[in-house]
Amino acid sequence: MKNILILKPLDCFYTEENGTSNPQLGDSVFSYSLGVLTQVLRNSLKIKLQVIDPLAEKLSEDEVFSEIKRLKPDYIFSNVNAINADWIKRIGNLKKSVKFKFIALINKPFPEETVLKYKEIDGLVHKEWIWTSLEILKSKNIQRVLGIYVRKGKKSFFTGIRKHIHIDNYPIPAYDLFPMKKYKTFFSLWSDGCSHRCLFCPFGSYPPTGWEHRSIDKIIKEIKELMKYTDIRPLPLFVMDNETTNNPKFVKKLCKRIIEENLDIVVDTNTRASTFDEELAKLMVRAGIINLGFGIESGIQKILNLNNKDLTLEQIENTTRLMKKYKIIHRGYIMIGMWGDTRETIWKTYDYVKNELKIKNIGVGICIPYPNTPFFQILKRKGYIKHLSSENVKWVYKNVYGYRFIEGKGIKPSWKINEDLDFDDLVEIYREMKPKLSEFNLKQFIFYRIYHNPSLIFKWGKKFLRNPFIFKNYI
Repeated sequence: MKNILILKPLDCFYTEENGTSNPQLGDSVFSYSLGVLTQVLRNSLKIKLQVIDPLAEKLSEDEVFSEIKRLKPDYIFSNVNAINADWIKRIGNLKKSVKFKFIALINKPFPEETVLKYKEIDGLVHKEWIWTSLEILKSKNIQRVLGIYVRKGKKSFFTGIRKHIHIDNYPIPAYDLFPMKKYKTFFSLWSDGCSHRCLFCPFGSYPPTGWEHRSIDKIIKEIKELMKYTDIRPLPLFVMDNETTNNPKFVKKLCKRIIEENLDIVVDTNTRASTFDEELAKLMVRAGIINLGFGIESGIQKILNLNNKDLTLEQIENTTRLMKKYKIIHRGYIMIGMWGDTRETIWKTYDYVKNELKIKNIGVGICIPYPNTPFFQILKRKGYIKHLSSENVKWVYKNVYGYRFIEGKGIKPSWKINEDLDFDDLVEIYREMKPKLSEFNLKQFIFYRIYHNPSLIFKWGKKFLRNPFIFKNYI
């Protein structure tokens, strides 16, 4: 009987199957993808199964390594982030005493580079984690399993694209095998993929069939099951969909079911300005979906068109108006350095979100030309970029975004958008713009939460009287 270990990364940065990356600087969060994977493996095979979440269980690296030596797993599956995977080298040293295969689960760019960089990885599953991992355990030779990157000599080899399986085939995660009482935030997935083809998106149009959603009955059943494992109310649920509202009819039906079932939840997810309307806003608020993020990217219609955003400023403005009207906690995302950008267009975008939309919570980032995107190909044809590696992205996250927990120094990248705007210019603009755009407005957040759920005053009051420090952490 095979002995399997499901291991959350030993660092503070991990990736979900749909590509959502989560830096965990405070309390650990439940990993939905690993939960589903664990359940599928348990339901399909006769195996010994163990789950370790070092951050939630407050385990040091040495303690994790000692536990691995004690468990002696045949396979370790871990959802790794390519830009912060240096701990894999240290875990690889255990192979001298414990003969296990390390399977990295990654849904980000640079799979070929990662499998070559970390020789401790026996196989890298890029997409379709759940079913590819299951097949790995069934196969005597993982190099015959479709959907895996492996090493062959000094080169990486991709075994081939596997058939996509719809996310409605996901079972309820194996909550009972995870330290659920130690989580403050819980992840779920209601829909997946995107039907658009933005120029800069590293995921492209995935899955091949376009955007897809799970059945409403399964979503409701999963929420009810999750609520058995935590007494935190309202249940904080982060739905990591790229575009929950891609099909407004589906979301409206889902909201009505949540209301009918009287589920005490508060949901944070993403929407798309082109699919948001007043009826949807009303239903989402009643259902507890009161935290929404949406892409703005640019305040210049020409730039949106050049980057295939399939979005208009009118739609952005209407969405912002509705979110303010219905007291929805909202955040907009903008990017600097998209194709066609100039210093003038970037600062016009700043003025648009700050002074016209008047959004309090704005996330700003540099548009990175990932190698698998049309954006990269355009810059390469122009001679504006030669190469981009995970070490370049690591440098950006560590030195520009300030993620100090990332190991290693990284390598500073170099590219241009045009003859007058290069990477150094973008960093300079970002550092000037960032302090002027608040990424989180605490006063608005507290007001909107209490506005939608007045009973929180009493709940928070009890927490404060019981322990002021716990209350501060909760906020």
